[in-house]
Amino acid sequence: MSPKSETQEENIPEVVNLVDSQAEKIEADLVRTSRSYVGSLTSEEAELHQAVAMNINARDLSAGTSVLAVSQSVTASMNGSLVLAARAERMDLKNSLAGGIYTDSAVLADGSQTGILVSSRVSGEQIRSVFLVARQVEGPVETMLDTRQVAVASVLAGVACGLVILLGRVFFRNKK
Repeated sequence: MSPKSETQEENIPEVVNLVDSQAEKIEADLVRTSRSYVGSLTSEEAELHQAVAMNINARDLSAGTSVLAVSQSVTASMNGSLVLAARAERMDLKNSLAGGIYTDSAVLADGSQTGILVSSRVSGEQIRSVFLVARQVEGPVETMLDTRQVAVASVLAGVACGLVILLGRVFFRNKK
């Protein structure tokens, strides 16, 4: 190892506890946050409670009543949380909302919902997702849109795009 990397490892704290605070960047072995904001978090283990985090990279992630923008972890457990995009080998959601998830194994419990869920294996009491792509599903699946709603939404989106293009040409045409 170079002297620079040894110095960097020595400066990384083992445990960081953040309460009623905000930090732009945290690197530690264990990070615990409560009622706090974190811009970027890198750790082996992260526990968030009533927190907001923008970018999380942790081996083990636990979030309770928190909002996460982007997370990447080996295992993730969310309870009453909102996550926009997540990647994990195993993800457990309980009373949570997720925008997009890519995982090897997902468990959805107690009314959890996802926008896009891509997984090898999904299980749950009630699996609710707008788009679900899975090799193996264990449990009842409820999609947010049925075939008729998808067709109507597609037609309306096409009409809206056509109107925007038409209006753009009318109002912004080059006069020669």
